[in-house]
Formats: sequence, structure tokens, C-alpha cells
Amino acid sequence: MPGCCVTEQGCTSLALCSRPYSHLRELDLSYNHPGDSGVKLLSYLLQDPECKLEKMHVDYGGQCRIRPGLRKYSCQLTLDPNRANTHLYLSEENRKVTCRKEEQKHPDHPNRFECRKQVLCVESLSDRCYWEVLWSGIAAVIGVSYKGIRRKGDSEDCRLGYNDKSWVLYCSDKSYAVRHNRKRTEIPVPPSSKVGVYVDFVSGTLSFYSISSGEPTLL
Repeated sequence: MPGCCVTEQGCTSLALCSRPYSHLRELDLSYNHPGDSGVKLLSYLLQDPECKLEKMHVDYGGQCRIRPGLRKYSCQLTLDPNRANTHLYLSEENRKVTCRKEEQKHPDHPNRFECRKQVLCVESLSDRCYWEVLWSGIAAVIGVSYKGIRRKGDSEDCRLGYNDKSWVLYCSDKSYAVRHNRKRTEIPVPPSSKVGVYVDFVSGTLSFYSISSGEPTLL
């Protein structure tokens, strides 16, 4: 039942339904909000000899998980100054990046993109993650990458979307396009200044969304 908006009250109902005749052996309440009391109540079932429950998962819980739709998987990402190209300026507690003509005074670092004007986040992504990006200007490139992408040099191995280690969404004031391993696909829909990104690491899927009226629309 991951991501089903289960609360403490719902845990009480689950506890009542799970004994004594239930055949439930594993209960997954990840991405819900069972609360401490709900987790404690259901934990008793693991010790109840009349209950067949053997495993229970309550990872990634919290108040934010009872929101409907993709936003229940929201995560807060911060840009890594040690992975930012020297023409990128980070601000707002490393939540905003601006491309500038002047080189920034970043110290040398082996993880920094040497030639490509790109930056990665501090956080590694796992399980299910969703975040939204507000962009402005002529264009923006938003995507995901494995940590192993090359940083030194100007080859396509370093360029997001031009290798098998990265996927990107190109945003402009006219259209969208996605690129992976050099293959570009146009998306003929009106662009928006806000986009959403959803990663399901377990199922191996990546989705981009346009956000123009409050709710994400799959691209």
C-alpha cells in the first residue's frame, strides 16, 4: 500500500482487519503517514501469534505523504557547488543556478564539470522522488544522471543527454524536447515555465511533466 495516504486512523483499521484470520504476510506502508502511534500499533502484529504478518515497511513517511498525486513523493534537492561549472552561479542556499559569462571563483575540485555548463545535486536519488523546477531565460536543460558521468573535457561523455548515463528535458519558450544517448525527441506541446521530474528508481522509469495550471501534465 505505498503512497495510499494511510494515516494513524487508517492504521487502526488495518490492525483490526489483520487479526486473527488474515493471511497478510507483508505490509508495505512506505510513503504514507502512519505516525508513531500507528507504527507502534501495527508493530504489535509482528509479535501476535494469531497474526501471520512477518514483514512491515514504513519508510519515507511524514505529513507530506498524504498529499494526492505525485507531490506525495516530493524531495528537496540542493545544488552541489563542487560539481558546478565555473560559469554557473549558485544562490538561495544552493537551490537556484544562473549561467553567467564571467567565471565564478570556485576552487578546483575533481567532481567539477570542467567545460560543460552543468551542475549536479548533492543528494543521490533512490526509490521514488519528485521535484519541480521553475526556469526562466532563453532556455533551460533539466535532467538526471548517474554519478559516473565524466566531468573533465568537452566530449559528449561529459554532456548531459548525449550518453547512456543521462537523460534531459530541453525547455525553451517555443517547445520541449528530450534527449538520451544522443537521440533527441521533440514534444510538440506549449511550454511552461515550471516542470516536474519524477524518478521511480525501483521500476526504472523517468517522467517529465509540464505544470501550467497547478497540476502536473505528463509530457
